[in-house]
Amino acid sequence: MKLTEILSQISSQNIKLWTEGDELKISAPKGTLTKEIRDLLSQNKLELVSLLRQKSSNITATSSWPTLIPAPEERYQPFPLNAIQQAYWIGRNGFFNLGNIATHVYIELDCENLNLERVNQAWRQLIEHNEMMRMVVLADGNQQILEQVPPYEIEVLDLSGESPQTIASELENIRNQMSHQVLPTNQWPLFDLRAARLNEQWCRLYIDIDMLILDGLSFYMLFEQWAQLYKEPESELPATEISFRDYVLAELALKDSPQYLRSQQYWFNRLDRLPPAPEIPQAKITSAITEPMFNSHKAQ
Repeated sequence: MKLTEILSQISSQNIKLWTEGDELKISAPKGTLTKEIRDLLSQNKLELVSLLRQKSSNITATSSWPTLIPAPEERYQPFPLNAIQQAYWIGRNGFFNLGNIATHVYIELDCENLNLERVNQAWRQLIEHNEMMRMVVLADGNQQILEQVPPYEIEVLDLSGESPQTIASELENIRNQMSHQVLPTNQWPLFDLRAARLNEQWCRLYIDIDMLILDGLSFYMLFEQWAQLYKEPESELPATEISFRDYVLAELALKDSPQYLRSQQYWFNRLDRLPPAPEIPQAKITSAITEPMFNSHKAQ
């Protein structure tokens, strides 16, 4: 049995090992230190002591950790997609079951006395401030932040004075167009905002944002900034020195570190003992679904 497998086995039982000089010290919950484990530890004592010393040295050597260094002069150079972005990018084509759909946020807001010009201007300020709102995916699978983009214009459909039937039909048309659309990733923008003016008082705002450019927490932060700029157009948003590109490259460097490789090996060694994926009953064979449609359901 490999040393890493031995450490994985005893770790899963909450048995602790450490060294004091040339001695191997053990702390184990009652009943876990079986004869088999004692024999393993005894037979591999010297190797375990050496490995534990090496691990301790790696942990205390902070210089072995990659450092995130801002590189503003390289901000607009291409860089890799991270793992979740790769999954979103690949999953939007039809190569996989339940593919051919984008991971995106789609919402509709009915707004009273909304100044659409200020809404549009605030959104432009967000685009300028948040670099990932100017991101596109290149043909080779890398992403790139565009330094400059054209002024964004929210498309407005004026339904004032139309009949209720016409209004309902037009609103449904917009929903059908946007709710499951797959925006081309090689073209800016990776979002789509539209508005339908219902009368002098009310309008409906349609918002579709591809999750390639943000995550769940970023979405809420974006809306907070949007509201702030709508109410106070002259306000300043907090500046950030670190680019998303800096973060992604630092994360990639981390994967070459001893700490990451050791953790990776730990989980590789546990794969055979992990439970399989759950078998979920299906109403239809997923390979037969070419245009997935998702609906939200809830019960109380």
